[in-house]
Amino acid sequence: MDYILAIDIGTTSTKVVAFDKAGKLLKKENAFYETFSPQPAFQEQSPDDVYAALMQAVTQMTKNF
Repeated sequence: MDYILAIDIGTTSTKVVAFDKAGKLLKKENAFYETFSPQPAFQEQSPDDVYAALMQAVTQMTKNF
């Protein structure tokens, strides 16, 4: 099956959605990570946590496809 993955790396989670060629939503996955506030008005995430969340969401997405 051919499909398109869209990935959104946000402040609190990475979201992955799959669409078929016609644009129909097939499946979506979310993987969360911690956001740190080292000082007022600053928001940071660990790059390792973001990467791990991406891999987790894509792995879950591709299972049972």
